[in-house]
Amino acid sequence: MAANKKLIVFLFGLCPIIPAASNFAYGIVLTVSLWVIFFLGILGNYVGKLIDINRFNYVFVSIFMITGTALVNALLEGILPIIHGPLQVYTYILTFSYIIFLGLKQYYEDSESLDLPIWYSVLILSLSALREFFAFGSLSFPVSSGFLSLRLPYFSNHPLFRFLGTTAGAFIILGLIIWIYFSVTKELPTVRMGEEE
Repeated sequence: MAANKKLIVFLFGLCPIIPAASNFAYGIVLTVSLWVIFFLGILGNYVGKLIDINRFNYVFVSIFMITGTALVNALLEGILPIIHGPLQVYTYILTFSYIIFLGLKQYYEDSESLDLPIWYSVLILSLSALREFFAFGSLSFPVSSGFLSLRLPYFSNHPLFRFLGTTAGAFIILGLIIWIYFSVTKELPTVRMGEEE
């Protein structure tokens, strides 16, 4: 069952990750946004219980999260205007992503478990770091003026490695991460195609 949950992180997390996490600075901002949105969901649920909204709790939490995300976006736009601009739409996509709602569901059903947001954060940061390294041989960090880039020893300028920094290359890296993870942990996800007789 644990393997299936982690596979869900890989599969349902593709939408915001692939285009958004093209460099490490974007990955950092996207990860911070993920945790802010996740805790907005927890806070929204708590406020909903305080004011006793039972029937429309899901709607209330969704509105609470999108309002909080809009305020966070406005704050980030003031602090990191250059970096946050391209990511703004993805923070809204992340707000209503399956990862957030499944993470909140698991949090309440599994002793306040943070497995899904933690695994998703690791995935965002590792994928964004690898993409930038393969494409440019650097790691960048978000600063108010744009990017602070740290040049790393780059082992090759071969087009194959630059390809891994592209969107198509990100799918290959993601596939390798999935393979390495399940090979190391020896966990096997189960896929049920139908009932066997």
